[in-house]
Amino acid sequence: MQPGLPATGAADRDDDFCLRQLPHGEFSMQSRHERETFHPVIGARREAELLYLEQFSLAERCASTTGDPLVVWDVGLGAAGNAMHLIECWRQHPGRDLQLASFDLRDAALRFALRHHADNAALFPWLRDWDWPRMLREKDYRLTVQGRVLRWTWHLEDFPDLIRRQAGRVTRGEPPLTVPAIVFYDAYSPARCWRMWQLAHWRNLRQVCGDHCELAFHSRATALRVTLLLAGFYVGYGRAIGNKEETTVAATQPELLSRPLNQDWLRQVKRSTSASPFTGTAYAQQPIGETDYQRLLAHPQFL
Repeated sequence: MQPGLPATGAADRDDDFCLRQLPHGEFSMQSRHERETFHPVIGARREAELLYLEQFSLAERCASTTGDPLVVWDVGLGAAGNAMHLIECWRQHPGRDLQLASFDLRDAALRFALRHHADNAALFPWLRDWDWPRMLREKDYRLTVQGRVLRWTWHLEDFPDLIRRQAGRVTRGEPPLTVPAIVFYDAYSPARCWRMWQLAHWRNLRQVCGDHCELAFHSRATALRVTLLLAGFYVGYGRAIGNKEETTVAATQPELLSRPLNQDWLRQVKRSTSASPFTGTAYAQQPIGETDYQRLLAHPQFL
């Protein structure tokens, strides 16, 4: 264990995860229980750059000296790859304050990465130069660079339950958590983490996201896109990463999308064998029903 790190319990054992070497040689980690690899194919740095930092022009947005603090939600703290690469970007371009909130059920993946980084600095190199004992203990940290303030907070609890409660606050006219401008959505797949992808969850999140929010996903699945649209988001094509020629972006306003899904995509939905929205008690792949398809046709994005 890295000196100074708080003690961990049985739930944070090393055998919950294992190291995995990616095709280009970089090491990542895999969840043994979920059987999914973190940042597969291209690794954490390049994935964060392509999917989030460059796609959302975050260097320019961090550098801006006008406007309120930039609020980013990092859904899926994991080994902190996405969060730390955003923090590095902000450190290089500290024009405005940054409020970063990370969400996960627990911090076991990060603790695993920290133990291996302590033994070999080439593993998980983004973990260098941070007060991890304090962050693990307090889950709330402030850093000032050139007069600008970063506040990074962690929420280690069930994310769908948290969002359901926050949506209830919005319904009652009460303020929710800080409303995000950007959401990094990096959860396990629907087959492994069903509640993070259900239509009811996305409807709750749409309430919490407010009027000016953008989200990015690794997935290009038709069923995910259908689910997001039925939840009230506008949805578009995201940029290519690794062996995927496209990913998915969503937004609360249509003008935030540079490449929105169009009528050609709608016709593909009708032919797809896996386009039904994420409803029910378990993940399943099936064609879209006529009622849901008619709801898609009525979405403002396609009118």
